[in-house]
Amino acid sequence: MFYAGYAGIHFGKTGAWVLKLSGLDGAQIYATALTTGADTDAAPNSARAIAVDTSGQAYITGVSSGSLMTTPGSANSGALGGKDAFVVKLDIPASHFLYSTYLGGSGDDQGLGIAIDNGGAAYVAGSTTSPNLKVINPLLDLAGNAETSLLGPQDAFIARLNPSGSASTMMAYLGGASSDQANGIVLDQKGNIFLAGTTQSLDFPIVPAAAGAAGKTTFGGGTSD
Repeated sequence: MFYAGYAGIHFGKTGAWVLKLSGLDGAQIYATALTTGADTDAAPNSARAIAVDTSGQAYITGVSSGSLMTTPGSANSGALGGKDAFVVKLDIPASHFLYSTYLGGSGDDQGLGIAIDNGGAAYVAGSTTSPNLKVINPLLDLAGNAETSLLGPQDAFIARLNPSGSASTMMAYLGGASSDQANGIVLDQKGNIFLAGTTQSLDFPIVPAAAGAAGKTTFGGGTSD
């Protein structure tokens, strides 16, 4: 069993962490910090999601305010904005990071979901207020137009890191004119990507053919859907 989260200043001034427990008796196998320094409201350092590949290596994503312990050769070894998303890959005994990198732009970014494909590439979903994400392989609307810029005060995003964590092979916005956020991501055996989240955008890109008999094609009328 793997767990990821954060600990505040009352827990040794550590930020994001990851914990592995035995599935048989619940014994702790390892626990390690991912960030340094105190976790505060102004400077959050929090692990939000974790995934494990077929070999038992753990991948963690979350948000950091510049205290992530990054690795040489990673996609982004330095902080990019006020709050950045991050991805960390741990070896099986958690004796060192296989890679550790920031993701994002000049605004606030957070990783909220993570999935791993059969080749070891990490897919991250979350939210961003950054107008300058380095878009690679953007999502297309029904008319075939690429979403290459921030459309509202906050958009969802999806990113893919290569197996070594040295480069992003996908970085895409998803949203409308208001605030949007992706909270979870999974992959199927064919490599299709599934996202789930929330939106306040009346113009969120909807594909009617995918909605089906039980689907909704219009905003529900509340503060968010």
